Amino acid sequence: MFADKVYGAIVARPNLAILACVVLAFGLGSFVKPDIDTSLRIWFLEDDPDVATYDRYIARFETDEFVAVGLTFDDVFQEEALQTIVDVGAALDALEPVRRVNGLATIDLVEREGESLVAAPLFETVPSDADALEALRARVYADPLLRGMLSEDGRSTILIAEHPPFEDLRDKAAFAVTVRDALDAVLGEQVYHAAGNAFLEQAIQSYTWRDLFVLAPLTVLMIALVTAALFRNLWCTIVPSVIVALTLASAVGIAGMFGVKLNMITTIVIPLSMAVGIADSVHLLAGYRERLAEGFAPDEALRNAWHELLFPCLVTTATTALGLGSLLTANLVPIRQFGWMGAATVIFALLYTLVLVPAVFSRVGAPTPAARRERSGALHWVLDRTARFAWSRHRLVLAINGGLIVMAIVGVTRIEVGADFANYFRDDDPITLDMRWLDEELGGTGSIDILIEADDVRDPETLRRIAEAQARMEAFDAVKDSDSPAELSMILHERWFGDPERYRIPDSLAASAQLLSQTEGTSIHDRLMVVDYSAGRIRGRFENSGLRELIDGMASFEADLDVLFEGHGTAQLTGIGKLIANLDRYIIESQVRSFIVAFFTVAILLGLFFRSWHIGLWALVPNALPIVFALGLMGWLGIQLDVGTVMVASIMLGLIVDDSVHFLARYRREWRAAGRPGGAEAQQAIAYRTGVGTGRALTTTSVILASSFFLSLGASFQPNLNFGVMCGLSTLIALACDLVSLPAVIRVWPLRSEES
Repeated sequence: MFADKVYGAIVARPNLAILACVVLAFGLGSFVKPDIDTSLRIWFLEDDPDVATYDRYIARFETDEFVAVGLTFDDVFQEEALQTIVDVGAALDALEPVRRVNGLATIDLVEREGESLVAAPLFETVPSDADALEALRARVYADPLLRGMLSEDGRSTILIAEHPPFEDLRDKAAFAVTVRDALDAVLGEQVYHAAGNAFLEQAIQSYTWRDLFVLAPLTVLMIALVTAALFRNLWCTIVPSVIVALTLASAVGIAGMFGVKLNMITTIVIPLSMAVGIADSVHLLAGYRERLAEGFAPDEALRNAWHELLFPCLVTTATTALGLGSLLTANLVPIRQFGWMGAATVIFALLYTLVLVPAVFSRVGAPTPAARRERSGALHWVLDRTARFAWSRHRLVLAINGGLIVMAIVGVTRIEVGADFANYFRDDDPITLDMRWLDEELGGTGSIDILIEADDVRDPETLRRIAEAQARMEAFDAVKDSDSPAELSMILHERWFGDPERYRIPDSLAASAQLLSQTEGTSIHDRLMVVDYSAGRIRGRFENSGLRELIDGMASFEADLDVLFEGHGTAQLTGIGKLIANLDRYIIESQVRSFIVAFFTVAILLGLFFRSWHIGLWALVPNALPIVFALGLMGWLGIQLDVGTVMVASIMLGLIVDDSVHFLARYRREWRAAGRPGGAEAQQAIAYRTGVGTGRALTTTSVILASSFFLSLGASFQPNLNFGVMCGLSTLIALACDLVSLPAVIRVWPLRSEES
């Protein structure tokens, strides 16, 4: 057989086999690129139509992103407070690549002077007279151009520094640091609140590196401790650790080979590769030691364990790779990257296991067989009692499973989707606290825009439709501030005539063109219209806490825009807010699509490998249950379906089916060895031997896998934390299902004599 030839070649030339593994891993590892990309754009496919609209929008207006700075005083309208606002505005305006700063001291206002409209700052010098300060207060609250810049109590104000998108994320992170330095230089010890995508992405980048350097070593340490406790042998601890290291180097290296930069999702591959990389080696070493305890000679024990576990290891690798590979159907690029990187990881882990374990132990000799002691230990006692309970109380087990499934299904209906990156930080993180403060005090830092393209946006009919679109946008409770070419034209019309009754759209294109031309070159004009007036935009600012309302109403809002502008150009929702909202839909689509693909491909593969649909369905039953339970727990615990947890179902279906495959492979092996009995007593004895015989390895690999996932409790990002918690819980639930639910299912639906 081919397998015999492969094994013979490995043990005949163990040094060459070990060297080949090391060279392969180091060769792939040479492609490692220690670079991280945390930008929003990485989430979307290149052919995404909304990304194309966003690119066109940026080409038209240059700026979309901004940093927002919130300041608090006893009273904004005091000389010292206003001077501070002036200084902060000047400091922000001096930074590259800030295009404009909107704030009380920097924004242009429009007044009529003689026969023209003149744009000028709110004040040239900071007033010191009490009456002048009160007059300034009244003007600010009355002027619609200053709406949203002041809190209702007059104690807080916001400055918004607009800047274009950054092509290089390192430049964006450096810009965030520069902004902080400039604010610290002006404000000293005074408290301020700053938010914006630059701060978000700089924090994500910083935290991603932190998680890599903290969580990865902890995972290595945990794996070493567990394997040492299990095998109590130096080589049985070293070899799995080396396999993990080589697997990790290969996984990250192959990503670098294809130009994939790490991000908050793909970094999960690192602890995953460590946990998955050890699973096959634990099963193989456990089988080796078990055969030594049964009296096999070392060479024969190693050969026998390798051959008997080759098939289940191939099956588990294939199912895990398929579960991860199903993520290639996702609409989110980092999740696709995670899928193929994870699939490659499990394949490398199996390769190194099948080569290094026989190569090393054919040289160093057999480990001390501790299996005899293990048969009288606490874990053996628990496994034995569990196997007996599952078989004798199978109706109770299945009834409990049924009740839990009903509760889980109810929990699934309670799951909410969370796509907002603002919620991906811990509640006590400074980023979260600043955004929450700006939400509550000054209308938030989220932006949603409408790109209007027409022959001439100054046309009165087009302006009326823009005004209607702005009104519909402001109907969302979350939207606290907006401006548009229509609103500007109405303000200019009113101030030209000095009559509040004239606050309306001009009657003719000539009139609106004449009014708007007088503000060309000012910030209030240029931020809303392009030079040739073929495009305009409605800019909305919303509270991040209200993103769900926008997402829920976005589809109908977009449909309304299509109808509203039919025959008068186009109006398309765009901007960072729109892209984030799209993630919500993509998360749901990715969850459903990837799980369906994973379920059916794994089911087909199991049926083919076992050459029995009967056994294939057996393997799926105890593995569908943990996923249903995990999703139900998400609903009951209020854990959102986000860019991290969207992967749980597909990944866990691929991972946790491994233990079922090892259990069933051992069960069928015992059943054949016993002469394929059909009686209940004989099958009961087989179930006991299987549960106890595989239980130690199943428990060990599950504990390692769950512990690796639970280390994500120390992660900086909520999606990674949620992912780790749900995967860890799913792994432990799956272990319980394999040791308890699967024997109960087998008793109800036993093997038939014709099963191969």
